[in-house]
Amino acid sequence: MTYAFLDFETRKVDLPEPFVYDADRRPVTKRWQVFMAGICLSNSLITLFEGDEQTVFAKLGDWLDGYQVDTIVYEATRYFDEMIAKGRFINARREFLPTPGPWPYASWANHLTWINLGPRNDPKQADHVARNAAKLYESQPQLIRDHCYSDVVGLRERWRRGQS
Repeated sequence: MTYAFLDFETRKVDLPEPFVYDADRRPVTKRWQVFMAGICLSNSLITLFEGDEQTVFAKLGDWLDGYQVDTIVYEATRYFDEMIAKGRFINARREFLPTPGPWPYASWANHLTWINLGPRNDPKQADHVARNAAKLYESQPQLIRDHCYSDVVGLRERWRRGQS
């Protein structure tokens, strides 16, 4: 197996028009959009991809193919990164969509094994940068790049400690 360690930075965005999918017909008006991804192998430098969501997903897919990655390791509450990549995450209080919503998603995501280590810290205690990454990215993009990089380093180290 070839493992890669992945972290997404996301922002909540409005949908162009409400999307209705569930039995009680509640409209979905917002979704989470990827604007940055940090990734590495167990013995490689960290690579950051940033920009519009489709570009990030495409570059990430090419990177994964190039290293023949078959397993993604990540940290999340409610499988956030995995379900974002698969286009199925709406909201922390709602069930996952059975199929991708009408927005960009990573077509490669369903062909990989995903290992969620769970949140590193109590999600309610997330640091200021993590909670405000999308807003801070507008004025301090390097701060968010450093944050994403740091999250991937921490993830990889957590995995190494758990595997030894």
